[in-house]
Amino acid sequence: MSKCVLEKDESLIFKGKANYGAYGGELYLTNKSLRFVPFIVGNELKIDRKEIETIITSSASERVLMVRLQNEKTYEFLVVGSDAIVWKSSLSNHGSELSIKSDSVEIKNGKTNGFAIAGFICSLVSLFLTFWGMTAVLGLVFSRIGYTQIKERGELGEKYSVAGMWIGFISLIYTIITIWI
Repeated sequence: MSKCVLEKDESLIFKGKANYGAYGGELYLTNKSLRFVPFIVGNELKIDRKEIETIITSSASERVLMVRLQNEKTYEFLVVGSDAIVWKSSLSNHGSELSIKSDSVEIKNGKTNGFAIAGFICSLVSLFLTFWGMTAVLGLVFSRIGYTQIKERGELGEKYSVAGMWIGFISLIYTIITIWI
């Protein structure tokens, strides 16, 4: 079984059992990195704190810890047992110790933003029932409000809001063209 060797000025914040892909091992959160060390033969995965854009858990699947890097690569770890709750609180309490920008560590609350969903639905409806473009405008407005709230509150639903804005925009352009022609 492998052990994690910390650097001289590196301190351990939390460790727990986790799975990464087909490998079981231990996940270490330090003030400088997030590391996965497999139990059996395998290479240690070390993610430097400077590369981390967000660390996300969600109440929908509290056992999944997603780490998104600045280059948009994502790692998913399945946290074993009751460690999921401890991971969530460790990330909340020690975000500043990670030496990551304060707004870079997100703990998603698992709630999907209502405006994002409403905007997406209005935009979809506007594809079939335009009501002179009103549903498209509502879809655009709700989606934009949802997108802003998601960024401020760390909620889920960013893809719904972006899709709602695009669909609403396309539907509005189509409506304008059909009314004027």
